[in-house]
Amino acid sequence: MWYRGMVRDDPKYSPIAPDTLAMVLRRHDVDRIVVGHTIFPEVTSLHGGKVVAVNVDNKKNRKHHRTRAMLIEGAIIRFVM
Repeated sequence: MWYRGMVRDDPKYSPIAPDTLAMVLRRHDVDRIVVGHTIFPEVTSLHGGKVVAVNVDNKKNRKHHRTRAMLIEGAIIRFVM
């Protein structure tokens, strides 16, 4: 699932309202949504961890020792370099 308004707060992207995000999570019976397509400087947790943006510039992040992935092991989520 991808909607730029989940990861950007600029009005031109129509930022998602908290109640709308809650409705989307309920509809899909999930605790969080992982999105790509919008490049971030780091893997980024948004909306209290309910949305995670994972699209990063891997080559640049490797060079600068920044996060490049999200690792899920059971209930534990880590952002890794």
